[in-house]
Amino acid sequence: MARWSRHRTEIPDEALQGVALGRGEKVLAAAVPSGHDGWVVATTYRLVLTGEDGWERPWHHVDGASWSREAARLVVTWVDGARPAQWALDDAERLLTVVRERVQASAVLTYPLDLGDRRSGRVAIRRNLATGELLDQVVLGRFARPDDPEVADQVWRVRAYLREQVGMPLP
Repeated sequence: MARWSRHRTEIPDEALQGVALGRGEKVLAAAVPSGHDGWVVATTYRLVLTGEDGWERPWHHVDGASWSREAARLVVTWVDGARPAQWALDDAERLLTVVRERVQASAVLTYPLDLGDRRSGRVAIRRNLATGELLDQVVLGRFARPDDPEVADQVWRVRAYLREQVGMPLP
């Protein structure tokens, strides 16, 4: 028996195999990636890949996502810099909308780091959508090193500023 998401999109039961929903969690969208034995499932709290190579990551771990219309490919990047996940998807309109909504829902504040010299980064306050907990994240670009004193100093100052803005204790 298929289930309906909040926008009346039918989610087949097979998409939900291996997805243990937490308290208050709902499946919002699902799509079948080409050449994979499982599903990409978006819930209120996390992104899940079912099947043999399955995994799950909360929305605040998603750095961003992009869609290539020509290749019908979704690419998801991670805050921790892990290898991006990517899937070729045929019918993904609802999934794409949900991914965008959930990533935006987890973002509270973001501030770019001005590190000069081809170095970039940002500090963000994100919300764990399952618990409501706020946390800060530092995402450094390719040429910015966390052990560089100039980078470390600016990261500390921006983290302190953002944490103060949302009522979190100083780092």
